[in-house]
Amino acid sequence: MTRRAVAVAAAWVMLCIVLALVGSRMQPMQSPDENQHVARAWLLADGQWRLQAPAGQMSGGAIDANLNAYILGMLRGWAGEPELRTPPARIAELRALRWRDDGLREFAQIPGTGYYLPLVYAPQALGLTLGSLLGWTIDDSYRLARLLAQMSTAALLVAAWLLARPWRPPALALGLLALPMSLFQFAAPTIDGITTGLAMVALALSWRHTLSGERLGAATIAALATALALLVTTRLHALPMLALPLLLAWRLRQPSLAMLAAGLLALAAAWTAWAAAGTVDTRVVRELSAGAIVRHHLTAPWEFAAVVGRTLAAPAWREFMGSSFVGVLGWLDTPLPPGAYRALGLGLLGLAIGGAAGASLAMPHGPMRAIRLLGVGMALVSALIVFAALLAAWTPHPATIIQGMQGRYLLLPALLASCALLPALPAPAMGRRLIPWTVLAIFAMLSLVLLLQVLQARYGA
Repeated sequence: MTRRAVAVAAAWVMLCIVLALVGSRMQPMQSPDENQHVARAWLLADGQWRLQAPAGQMSGGAIDANLNAYILGMLRGWAGEPELRTPPARIAELRALRWRDDGLREFAQIPGTGYYLPLVYAPQALGLTLGSLLGWTIDDSYRLARLLAQMSTAALLVAAWLLARPWRPPALALGLLALPMSLFQFAAPTIDGITTGLAMVALALSWRHTLSGERLGAATIAALATALALLVTTRLHALPMLALPLLLAWRLRQPSLAMLAAGLLALAAAWTAWAAAGTVDTRVVRELSAGAIVRHHLTAPWEFAAVVGRTLAAPAWREFMGSSFVGVLGWLDTPLPPGAYRALGLGLLGLAIGGAAGASLAMPHGPMRAIRLLGVGMALVSALIVFAALLAAWTPHPATIIQGMQGRYLLLPALLASCALLPALPAPAMGRRLIPWTVLAIFAMLSLVLLLQVLQARYGA
């Protein structure tokens, strides 16, 4: 192996170890909606691509009966009122459960995953399948699925770093990825880590070729198309990223990339419409349906602007969004120590200031200005889609403020906005590069230590 290959492998192994270390301090089903994600992964492994909605129930699917018992028992094991939690003796029984030999299944309601193209669950589905074939317990199979998700996330993030060469991601973007909330979600068998990794791959490919002017080959186009296809069919607020192929089509004079963007938009619309037609979600009871609320605000956009303004102006909302962006773990029941939010917030500010200084080392040329401005534009539209989706799906109408928001929903918009801090030069002098990367290393270490301490205190794993 070459020295570079060894360095890449070492980086991937190190990141896998970090995520596995975080995962070892977590308990099953304690990441938001993890229960639904694990069930959806099993359905993919079973060949069920679309959820069903029996009369009187929300959308879901029939899963292995013992897996259903494991999910429900572990879900209640640490969260909620103490008197309602699963007793330790029952937890031990659940850890010993094995897959049903008789094929008995039970219906699990998982409407929150109804809009996701299930291919994004491939690593988790593979882990559950291998565990079943090897005769492992469900708990061991779950841990294998979690490990494969962690390994996939690490591989995507390392690939993004390599694909960005000779430009590197802004230090702020890497700081966002190292936040306690980010690491917590990346270590869980949900889709947050995988979709974030896909987003970074798409961004890295786009800014590398936009800045270098190098045309995309067939393999690169396939990689970009795959990353964006999985993103826009699982994360509605990733739709603005379809502007990336348009930018490349303009910059590289490759019209086929514009056609790719149009095709991906059609795919996202078709999948979302098909999935929506079969998804029943009654978790929030409202007089109007989500579709009716969307139509209302399309005809009265000033009302949407007003409710977004009131939401942003609410002090309690801003405080919660800030803390949950940095890290409120578990089912929003495990905050960091109070001083941690200030320290990590100042760290992000320092990375942003350092990035702004690095971005202004030279007068940016046209393509650099284009990718920076596009990043900010995509971020604004992505954030508005988050607001609009929660207004339609989670907020009673008429709305005073938008409900259901969590800071982690804005990670993708924040990463897109960080494109504004792309270095103006591909290889700045070591003296200029040393300070922001030193700050980043200290920031990441502080974030990891705080995360591990809080998880150890909360779960004692």
